[in-house]
Amino acid sequence: MAERLHYEIPAIDQEAQARREAYQELDALVISLHEHGVLRFLRDTSGSLGSLTRIAARQIDNQAGYDGLANLYLLARLAGRLPAEDFRRVTDALGDGFDAMSRHTTADEPYPPGLTGAYRLLKDDALWDAIGPLLEGIKAFSQALDAREGGTCKEPERC
Repeated sequence: MAERLHYEIPAIDQEAQARREAYQELDALVISLHEHGVLRFLRDTSGSLGSLTRIAARQIDNQAGYDGLANLYLLARLAGRLPAEDFRRVTDALGDGFDAMSRHTTADEPYPPGLTGAYRLLKDDALWDAIGPLLEGIKAFSQALDAREGGTCKEPERC
């Protein structure tokens, strides 16, 4: 009589399985990058990197270039001091303000003429509510400029 066969299923190699899945994902990524032209762009850019570097170096190799980089650094430092939520509010408000200015014409709401019109503007609470923060900002800006010029900066890390 025949003997019974004892077949044991080999254990799955988890590392080999993970490697196969990773290579499948990598193949899919490369195909997607090729289909969208990203690989061609990167190849062309890397081929012209030396030329791009020389052009950039020529553009910043003068006083205006140095000043531009210094100003860019100072703007980045300013943005870094502001909490992200406050910076978002400021940029959104600037965008809304520019949109309103571009849409507004004097035909929409003519400015009041003469002294009586100016008097009405002085009594406009909504106008003062809008101008108040702007005036506080101008005061703080002016005080900071005065402190830096006179050498009496109260916050040395900001001067």
